[in-house]
Amino acid sequence: MFVYTREAHPAENAPAHRSMDDKLAMARRFVERWGVKRRMLVDALDGSLHRAYGTLPNMSYLVRRGGRLAYKANWTDAHTIRAALEQMLREQADADSGVRLTPYTVEWQAMRANDRGAFMSGLLDAGPRAVQEFIDAYRHSYGDKVAQPLQDWWDANRGDQ
Repeated sequence: MFVYTREAHPAENAPAHRSMDDKLAMARRFVERWGVKRRMLVDALDGSLHRAYGTLPNMSYLVRRGGRLAYKANWTDAHTIRAALEQMLREQADADSGVRLTPYTVEWQAMRANDRGAFMSGLLDAGPRAVQEFIDAYRHSYGDKVAQPLQDWWDANRGDQ
């Protein structure tokens, strides 16, 4: 399932939610815009679920029955989620056949394809302010050189606004 928590980059066309009706309407818009096929749940207006699991805008979790966390990623990526689900299925098959299992932790820095144009266009759906705030935050975190391609994209595409 997918849990809609908040607008990751609120701006002119997608402001921060002021009511649960606003939040539900934006969740529906998100499903339509991005073609989300999974079941969509919507967090409380105060974001209690979002705060309980971390406040990054695009995190993914797999939670076992009983609430034990099995997988946590700071970005949603279908390939790594699939790998984690396959691991969980193997573990369940082992447990079902009587194999004694012991938990362990893995750290893995996976890489994902990043279509800059699609991402920036998605930001632009929220409004020009969302794009500029993201670029400014990126520049602050990673420096001018790393942020420059984003700024170049924005400079080339802001004329459409």
